[in-house]
Amino acid sequence: MEHLSVAAYGHAGQFLISQLEQEVNSKRAPHILGSHRTWEELTQLFRVQLIKYMRQLPPFDQHNKDDTPIEYWSRLLDREDASILAYLAIKLFSIATNSIPDEHTGSAFTRINSSDQSNQNASTVVAMVQVLQHEHRNSHHQCNPTLIRFRDVPGLIRSTDGLPATPLKDAESDSDTDELEVSESDDECMPSNNNNPESTVDLDEPGDWEIEAGLDEEPEQAPGVDTRTPGQDCFEVAQLNGVDLSNPLLWDLLCDTPDQDSEPESNVSTIGTQHITPFADIHASPTTF
Repeated sequence: MEHLSVAAYGHAGQFLISQLEQEVNSKRAPHILGSHRTWEELTQLFRVQLIKYMRQLPPFDQHNKDDTPIEYWSRLLDREDASILAYLAIKLFSIATNSIPDEHTGSAFTRINSSDQSNQNASTVVAMVQVLQHEHRNSHHQCNPTLIRFRDVPGLIRSTDGLPATPLKDAESDSDTDELEVSESDDECMPSNNNNPESTVDLDEPGDWEIEAGLDEEPEQAPGVDTRTPGQDCFEVAQLNGVDLSNPLLWDLLCDTPDQDSEPESNVSTIGTQHITPFADIHASPTTF
């Protein structure tokens, strides 16, 4: 792009800023907003980045002859002074040429313009296919998963089922009845050893065959596991796969009762030990580069 004229850069900038408008309004890439809170601030930063790229100023002067365009722009994606232009460039260079969209559109034309509806105008068929594709895109819109606290699950289930909650006394009586029936059925199935006291065996003591096989020995404690005496209410678990059991957000999701001290703020998301404010809800409007 070193041989492009200023006018060509102007056309490229106008196209890229229109793509940026679509990305901002679709909420597909909130991370490129950074700390900016208005559309004007975002477009001004984009202009600065594009001018730096035109003049090959840092950080856009870091070239490697073995890099592909995707690799070059991927290195700049995490930099605040190049993230917007890098995101748009990666999106454009990721486009792969294929005929699948054309085949899908042709199949839609064939299905709509069937033999019993072949007298339709071409503009009518095109409009119907456009509406069909628009509805298809909306049906595949991805939404972020909802976080539900463990203590809110019972109320959510009752509100979803629309059934009144079972009284506690009735539930306890039903459970006692079920346990009584199960115990009676187990007693019927188990043979009675009351008439022969000698047949009663202490299951806690190992048998002769277990002693010969070495199964009576105490298992060795695994390394890194803290041994606790029975009766304690806490235990330690090794931190694996990046799971932080001391994270206050995890505690709040799993806690039975809300804790005011450990309640995370609603307008701040916790990542590690840094507190990052959420991205602004920016609405982009048509802008001239």
